[in-house]
Amino acid sequence: MSVTDGAHAYFHPPAPFGGEIAGSGSRKIVRPLSFTSAAGDAIAYRRIDGTAEPGVLWLGGMRSSMDGAKATALEAWARARGRACLRFDWSGHGLSGGAFAAGTVGRWLTEARQALETLTAGPQIVVGSSLGGWIALLLAEAAPARVAGLVLIAPAADMTERLIWAGARPGARAALARGGV
Repeated sequence: MSVTDGAHAYFHPPAPFGGEIAGSGSRKIVRPLSFTSAAGDAIAYRRIDGTAEPGVLWLGGMRSSMDGAKATALEAWARARGRACLRFDWSGHGLSGGAFAAGTVGRWLTEARQALETLTAGPQIVVGSSLGGWIALLLAEAAPARVAGLVLIAPAADMTERLIWAGARPGARAALARGGV
């Protein structure tokens, strides 16, 4: 079971998440590690080491968290097979810094590439859900030597054009054209 106070997750008993463990007894705090994105945001991540290749890189969906059910199930799968696993929150999401409204597909792709290049070793199976599926496709195109395979869960490829813009009402399209939001 996990409970969050907005900044930290408390697990009973301690969860097997990659991160810094503080506290004692039955109440452990598992703080994620972080790296600084190219835009200057603190990007929270959790990583487990493994010896089997390829490793696994999780890319979550819009407004989702690296501590969600799919991400934690993937980590448990990787751990059981001796594979490294990295998951992180996009800027403006979960435990990462930054404003959600400042997020763009390009910015999140840069974060994914930075995570791939600096926090993983060797080939990776990139698992992306929704927005993460779109970014996984872009990441495979940008770094083909590092991407051993893709698992896409309901990928929302080009969702801004095909889903949001195409389904927007005329008033919403006009507001977007006027103000950018």
